[in-house]
Amino acid sequence: MPLKDWQGRQHEMMTHALDYIANGISVIPLQKNKRPVFEWAEFQKRIASPEEVQSWWKEWPFAMIGIVTGKISGLAVVDCDSHEAMEVFERYLPEPAMIPVVVTPRLGRHYYFRYQDGIYNAAGLHNTKIDIRGEGGYVVAPPSVSDTGLYIWCSCFELIKDIPVQDLTPMPEMFLGPGPSAFPSHSSDNPSNGSLSFEEGNRDETI
Repeated sequence: MPLKDWQGRQHEMMTHALDYIANGISVIPLQKNKRPVFEWAEFQKRIASPEEVQSWWKEWPFAMIGIVTGKISGLAVVDCDSHEAMEVFERYLPEPAMIPVVVTPRLGRHYYFRYQDGIYNAAGLHNTKIDIRGEGGYVVAPPSVSDTGLYIWCSCFELIKDIPVQDLTPMPEMFLGPGPSAFPSHSSDNPSNGSLSFEEGNRDETI
């Protein structure tokens, strides 16, 4: 990569990371495989300083941006990795809803919600590819570029630019409580019938 492009990419990622923390969102640098470049537990409890963020992207200029979900950032994210998962999940979204949505490199979707106590990481919503990232998790954030492509905002509600965290739609109630096992069944036309269960802890804390 030419030096000018390298410097431009470093500046872009650093600028966005600084913008996130300026708006109360905790971030960490991620490798291309979505793993943190260092032990990140403390950033579930505190937001990095601008000086720390600048030093990270000087040392790892091609690092992706990870947003730490949960109480520290006030965010919870639902990840749908297939069109089936999107169709199932979107049936239960409140309307109207102000929900920033990210398109992933493999054309999945990340739906951003306001965090509420009781939202934890969970994966494997029955036979659909739906994951939750809440307390103790993180997600890859735009404008990160992985080996497979770009993470971009796809809706008219871009986080921070169009809607601050405090104005986000709350996570649907079926995800609250000690475990997200009350998600309505998609085998019925009536959202109040049945339940779906998650296999908790069987995947990474990232999406």
